[in-house]
Amino acid sequence: MNESRWFITIVTRIFTTLRMAIMNLISCLCDSIRVNQLHQHLNNRFMFIKLYSTTEIRCQEKSKGGLCYEVILAEPTVPKRAPSPPQTSPTQQVPIEDKLRAAEERRLSLEAHKLAALAAKLSKIEEASRKKDELSAAFIATTRESLDAKMNNTEEKREAHIAELKNKLKEHLESVEKTRLSLEQQTQEVRCAVEEKLKSAAAQRDENIKRMLDRLKEHEEQVARVRQGISERVQQLESQIQDKLDQAHERRQNIEREQKEKLRNHTLVLVFMGFLLDCFGNY
Repeated sequence: MNESRWFITIVTRIFTTLRMAIMNLISCLCDSIRVNQLHQHLNNRFMFIKLYSTTEIRCQEKSKGGLCYEVILAEPTVPKRAPSPPQTSPTQQVPIEDKLRAAEERRLSLEAHKLAALAAKLSKIEEASRKKDELSAAFIATTRESLDAKMNNTEEKREAHIAELKNKLKEHLESVEKTRLSLEQQTQEVRCAVEEKLKSAAAQRDENIKRMLDRLKEHEEQVARVRQGISERVQQLESQIQDKLDQAHERRQNIEREQKEKLRNHTLVLVFMGFLLDCFGNY
């Protein structure tokens, strides 16, 4: 659908371009004919003005479809009285009519010549249009054939590409199925291995717990034995300390007793010596 629309657009643009070219050619021809007629008419008028005036006007065609005029003003002159026009005699009217008739014939012949030239140009334009139509038809036919060939080639390539994609998709699905089966098998193997490891780990865990309980029991027994030994040692130390305290108390009492005895003896000695001194003093 898009290719047919593109083809119609191209053909429409070609016809539009050719029609515009033909219209431009016809308008140029008409403009040239009109410009020539206007130029001739203005030349006749300006020649008439030049004959009866001192001001000169020059006309020149500068470009296609454009005119340039030069107005040259003459020096101011004293106006002269125009001479009276000569009276035409009946004998002079006949050559003037002949000249007018000849001029009319020349004008008609020129117009016929221009019409013939225009007809020849139009025939050439028609021939060019016919050739253009033939070329357009040939171009359309070749373009249509090439488009049909391209579309057929594209259709074949598309079918081949679709078949290739189907084959690749089939192979991919087969590989995916194989991968899925292998993954399921590996998952089953891993599950079995994990279950076995869990069972062995549970058995080992129970054994470790039992071993740890035995060690804890032995440790508690050892702690009880150590605690009993420590309590016995503490009792022994307490008894030894008490014995030592008793011995120290007894020694202290003995020392106090000895000190008191010594102090008493010393006091007696001092009293006796004082008595002796008193006695000797009286004598």
